[in-house]
Amino acid sequence: SNGSFVWGKGIPGIYAYVKGIEVDNIGNPYITGYFEDSISFNSVTNNYHFSQGYRDVFFAKYNSSGTSEWSHTIGSTLFDKGLNLNFDNSNNLYVVGEFYGTINLSTGPIPDMHVSAGGTDAFVAKYLPNGSFVLGEHFGGTGNDSGMEVVIDNSSNIYFSGIFEGTMPVNGTSITLTSNGDDDVFLIKLDGTGTAIQAESF
Repeated sequence: SNGSFVWGKGIPGIYAYVKGIEVDNIGNPYITGYFEDSISFNSVTNNYHFSQGYRDVFFAKYNSSGTSEWSHTIGSTLFDKGLNLNFDNSNNLYVVGEFYGTINLSTGPIPDMHVSAGGTDAFVAKYLPNGSFVLGEHFGGTGNDSGMEVVIDNSSNIYFSGIFEGTMPVNGTSITLTSNGDDDVFLIKLDGTGTAIQAESF
């Protein structure tokens, strides 16, 4: 609380970028971002993750002492980025970002495949505090679309926002958002099962 140094971590990797960092309700920090080629989150074991394509998404959990608890990478054979993260009241993790091509959002043995509609599509995925996959959704049109923020309310509704180009069909609804220029902002409300309820653009 007085600004004194407590601990710090380096993340060995090729072109590794941390884009989001948040602390859960019990003081555990999580990070997300993207990397090329390889990355490691444990300086003791140096267990490396390898990208499936040009850039892949990573997200990782540390305890309050800075010890690595777990880490996961997800990606396609093309360009993918983790751009932000947040938690609900039960410390479930939500990761948002963008992907291009075909991506598997699952961290477990059962895949959860998503295919982008044109350029990059926006994704939101939910994971348990131990990193196990719960659900994933994506939204996008023929332009480049990116998920940049996520907030979860006390009823487990998910508020997902980012930017999009051109048109963006909102999966599960009759809504198609249309941009007024190059990039517009989208805001989509999903229920706790990941089903879209409402959507607006600005």
